[in-house]
Amino acid sequence: MVGWWTAAPAVAADETPVVSAADDPGPLRFSGLGMPLVGANSIDGLGFGAAGEVYGRPAEMAYGYRIKFTAQLWTTTRFDYTNNYLQVDSRGQVNWTGRAGYRAWENLSYAGNGGADVAVLHGDALERGNAVGGPVGLVGLAVPVRASVELYGQVYGRQVRATAGPGTLLAADRAFGLGDGVFGELTVGTRIDTTDRWPMPARGQRIELCVSGGNTWLDGWTPTAAAMVNAIDWTPVWGDRVVVGGRLLALATTGTRPFWEREMTAGVWRNELGMETSFTGYGRARSRGDAAVAGLVELRPKLWTHDAPFWDVSLHASLFAEQGWLFDGWDPGPPLPTVGGGPLLFWQKAIQMRPFVAVGWTAEGPGQARRPSLQYSVSFVDPL
Repeated sequence: MVGWWTAAPAVAADETPVVSAADDPGPLRFSGLGMPLVGANSIDGLGFGAAGEVYGRPAEMAYGYRIKFTAQLWTTTRFDYTNNYLQVDSRGQVNWTGRAGYRAWENLSYAGNGGADVAVLHGDALERGNAVGGPVGLVGLAVPVRASVELYGQVYGRQVRATAGPGTLLAADRAFGLGDGVFGELTVGTRIDTTDRWPMPARGQRIELCVSGGNTWLDGWTPTAAAMVNAIDWTPVWGDRVVVGGRLLALATTGTRPFWEREMTAGVWRNELGMETSFTGYGRARSRGDAAVAGLVELRPKLWTHDAPFWDVSLHASLFAEQGWLFDGWDPGPPLPTVGGGPLLFWQKAIQMRPFVAVGWTAEGPGQARRPSLQYSVSFVDPL
């Protein structure tokens, strides 16, 4: 998982101290990794694109990075979904992040808002003509207040033009968010980080608590608020050769949020539900709700490693399972289990690359039996 540095000194899994981004002022050395992307799921069909990361760290810093740039270009073969962004992460005495991007959907798959309908795959015939698109961005700043505690603030904004096709579920539901809208949100929170290193910790905890206040402009202002707890624990079973991770996510919102924001978590990264982390098996843009609760467990064994100055790489496996619920008001809807896994390549102790498959259980229509639904993608973050 991509994240911000903390003021705690990093310690590798073998207890050998390494230099942290906050401790070393030396000149940066840069490296990176780029690759084509391919993905598929039952909603979007086949997609393709390219992504890459470039990082810089001092020569004496053995793990992680001081600054990292991430870029992604992505579209489907039908050219009805695109997600493009540039992100910058800086770690030091004061940590900051910025992201700017553009996301657009044609023939958006809409299955209501959480509750009983969330596990129903209604099909293209009821979704043709829906469209949502516009720019999105965020800027965040984090300040350490103790060795393992930081306070952060973040400003997030999104401009969207949303239309519903004739006879679609989105039109019948008259979902809040149709038209030309702007959503802005301010988040403040704290994070406790006792991990031994970043990224890919072998031990420690990472706990984030935050509250958010936002407003939507659609022919007038509509306020909303959110609160989130996201707690992760990594435990070494056999040194850093076999690591078990666990996560508990709880998100609640109040007020009326536009339907195109109900698919996002709060917090630092505003992860998209149904994509690379929470509710992975259920597909982008249909995993949305007023609240979310999920628990995930990951097993991460190390399969192979090669430690050399110009070819520092290790290969791991990532096997994960999750159980979650997406709410419509107080209705949690059906349980939403996911199982998945794949290889995880760790390059230069700074960049992750994770091709994976994930399976959720959906039904073709209301009242029908749920069946496995496959998603395949490539990610630069882990499932935690």
